[in-house]
Amino acid sequence: MFFKKKMAPKEVSLIEIVPKVTKSGYLFWDINDDLGMAAEAIMASTPLNKMAYGYARRAAMAALFIQGITSADHYAHASSIFKALQVQTDTSVEFQEHAARSSEVFMQTYTNQINSLFLKKVIAISLEYEIPDVRMTDADFFAAVVDTIYVEQSEARAG
Repeated sequence: MFFKKKMAPKEVSLIEIVPKVTKSGYLFWDINDDLGMAAEAIMASTPLNKMAYGYARRAAMAALFIQGITSADHYAHASSIFKALQVQTDTSVEFQEHAARSSEVFMQTYTNQINSLFLKKVIAISLEYEIPDVRMTDADFFAAVVDTIYVEQSEARAG
């Protein structure tokens, strides 16, 4: 007699945990609020989901900061939670890369304009650039980030 091998349970992702309910008119506001409303379920989930949450929440708050929707203090708070989650979960490069990718896949369910290059640049802009004191629409924000990427890549090739 043969027995079937037990299959490992399918790991639930942020996409399955976080319901999309916020409709603010700002993409990253929606992402941030939806994550916030699902935070309890996420924190009861796997370390990977906790860290993916940290990546997504930090990126959303960086975007909201650049767009002039949230303050530097609120962004700093999200960054501190991100750092705490790194210490609480797994600091290995492999795990962090997997969590960052899971976060990116989750955010892509809101728009396919999000990718790892875009997210890295959003974080870099929030840390390295002077942020104007104006409120930006999503369209203006995406255009500004893509333009920054283009200019930096052009300068790197010319340099």
